[in-house]
Amino acid sequence: MSSQLLASCPKCGSTNVVRHISGELECLSCGYKWREGRRYGHPRTEEERRERHKERYGTEELPPRGRRFREEERDFYDAILGWCTYDRDSFYLTNELYGGYNYTCEKGSGAAQYVAPEKVLELAEKIGVEKIHLAGEAWKEIGHEGFGEEVSLEDAKRLLKELKEKRGGVKPKPKKWRVWFTTPRGFEMFIKVEAETRKEAIEKASDEAPLGSKLRYAKEEEE
Repeated sequence: MSSQLLASCPKCGSTNVVRHISGELECLSCGYKWREGRRYGHPRTEEERRERHKERYGTEELPPRGRRFREEERDFYDAILGWCTYDRDSFYLTNELYGGYNYTCEKGSGAAQYVAPEKVLELAEKIGVEKIHLAGEAWKEIGHEGFGEEVSLEDAKRLLKELKEKRGGVKPKPKKWRVWFTTPRGFEMFIKVEAETRKEAIEKASDEAPLGSKLRYAKEEEE
């Protein structure tokens, strides 16, 4: 609950008013509770956004202000971030085991990391991505620069196959895990990651969970 004084109570006129995390306002003088209507044309100030974000997530680091996507821009829906679109120029392969990509949403942004490279290329082809970035130095083993070098989708498929053959064939596919944690505000949530071991899954999730979260346990997902 925030201690910041807000507008006066519509029932008794008192200014002894607080806003709960749920967004509900409460008058501490008469006990009356109400909700404000949307402030059309008056977006929250950066200070208001920062206070609200800290109450919800325990950090003052603000994501970019939200945006709305036209229907043709929508790639998938996230329960927290709203409609999202993949950043077409962000798809990359790290080596023969991992790759990733970024996405921008109505209420923020995100990134998929440690994704099996075949899945990265499969999604890239599905949504019409034409260029893939080769990240890291593993690609030097087959005569490429890596570190952001850009290649076509078809070349990426061919180079991935070459790198796997160079490194002794296809390695075991990483397992899928759900890592559960408690946020600083007490919410129970989970992050999906791919890793060989439970310890590795928890380490990866710790990099993505909100600052100050308490990691609880990792559970392997069934195929």
